Amino acid sequence: MSSLLAIITAFNKPGPRLAELDIPLSAQIPIRGKPMLEWVVDALRKSSQISSITVIGPESLDEMLCMRYVDRRLVPFSASFETILSMVRPEKNETNNPDGYLIVPCEAVYLTPEVLNTVLPLALRDPHDLVFPLVSPDIILQHPEFSLKNMSLDGKAGAPGVMAITKKAQFLAAAFAKLRYLHKDENLLQDSGLTQPLFTVLEKQLEKPEITEGYIETAYPEIALSVTDSEMLRKAESTLPQPFSPPFPEVKILLNPKSGKGLQLPGYLKKLFGIRKRSLDLLQTSEEYQERIRQYLHELGVHAEFLVSKSAADATRIARRCAAEGCPMVIAAGGDGTINSVVNGLAGSETVFGAIPLGTVNVFALQLEIPMEIRAACELIARGNVRRIDLGKINNTYFTSIAGIGFDAYVIMNANPELKKKLGAGAYVLTGISNMMKYRFRKIFLTIDNLPIRRSGYVVIIGNGKFYSANMVISPLASLDDGLLDVIIFKNRNIIDFLRYLRGIQKGNLTDFPDVEYHQGKTIAIERHGHHYIHMDGEHYGHTPATISVAPSSLKVVC
Repeated sequence: MSSLLAIITAFNKPGPRLAELDIPLSAQIPIRGKPMLEWVVDALRKSSQISSITVIGPESLDEMLCMRYVDRRLVPFSASFETILSMVRPEKNETNNPDGYLIVPCEAVYLTPEVLNTVLPLALRDPHDLVFPLVSPDIILQHPEFSLKNMSLDGKAGAPGVMAITKKAQFLAAAFAKLRYLHKDENLLQDSGLTQPLFTVLEKQLEKPEITEGYIETAYPEIALSVTDSEMLRKAESTLPQPFSPPFPEVKILLNPKSGKGLQLPGYLKKLFGIRKRSLDLLQTSEEYQERIRQYLHELGVHAEFLVSKSAADATRIARRCAAEGCPMVIAAGGDGTINSVVNGLAGSETVFGAIPLGTVNVFALQLEIPMEIRAACELIARGNVRRIDLGKINNTYFTSIAGIGFDAYVIMNANPELKKKLGAGAYVLTGISNMMKYRFRKIFLTIDNLPIRRSGYVVIIGNGKFYSANMVISPLASLDDGLLDVIIFKNRNIIDFLRYLRGIQKGNLTDFPDVEYHQGKTIAIERHGHHYIHMDGEHYGHTPATISVAPSSLKVVC
């Protein structure tokens, strides 16, 4: 079995005849509800010939569902032949070196694992430096509907495939350049975002006389097809198979009526705090979000009924009623507060939970790799892969990600509501800074799993998952399905130590600090001493004392 490293070019802007779709990249254009890049990634990841996938494209692709199957992404504006080589060339001490490299554009949506499994071994057996599949003339005649162009290449006639194969990394530049030349009429690799100097390098590489080219005939017309104009898009819509058979064709959605109404943080602040963002569907009102979600789910074969809640408690009541009525799936469309409310109504039931993240930070979505793009989140729901996860619990109230005792809970309790509307997560940062010096740190005492060891610290975080916030890993060893909660105890309380703790959370190595205790357990008893504030998933809960426990496998969630 072969082992090729696949490189997908996903940087093209739609051509003039696709510009009316108002979608910035060809990779994001949906065909039967599934974006082009996802068609190609799915074909590659299901092929037995592909060992890893690299995408050359901008960061706006990161919130697509298929990117969870991508091993590397290279930003096109920083691309050069050297950086491409450094990304794909194996390290000297690696034993699993690839047998070769495959270059394919994201517009090659007709590719299937079966086609790849047949063509790629033939290409690797070819002795030439660069190998290109070629659809034979008789196959072209059998498929006039695709208007394949017959060319003469190296003494062979046929339609060139939309892929290039080479066994050596140093020939990648030539492979890029030749693929670009063969499909110049379709504008593949033209409006790319890759710098023009790079293409100059590629073309010079191709001119080297020692590089040989070979063409292998294939009976698969799919190998030469790409979607670069509106006519090919219409053909793809009618000829490609339906990609989804939703296991949950009827769903109920609780949408936070305040979704989309608050001001968004500027892009540079989102980047600073590591907050993921959408590049598409930047809507303004909850009504717009509702219609867009309804549209996407309908395209994917899912009928959605929207339910209106007046408050967090009302959302919990509605979700609990849905579970009692045997609803197969209930979806929360909103931020972590909305998700927490709906989860509290579904915990312990057989109703499956789904999430469409519309908040600012979206920690729950981060824990489960639920994408921020609305279409991608809807696609995840249509795929319907269900996993059971643990929840944390205080008395009869559940949390999905984090419970905090002490200063962070105090900040959440005291953040100005108007400031939260304007700045979202930024309000907590400002509140924390302004209260750090005047907050009276009192010790928090606790025991874990009834062991006779009384532990203490000035802030305690109980984690169900590894993330505290956007780019903040509170516990790298945490798992949502291990039946345990992770306990982090901060032993010091001055501002210098807190800044050091914050840095540790951002770097993901907090639990290595000597003045931070890390434990795992099923039940954590917090004593009353200090009457400390408690929050769950960023929402105020109450005060100590409290007993926090794990509820194993208590939520079925699509992810």
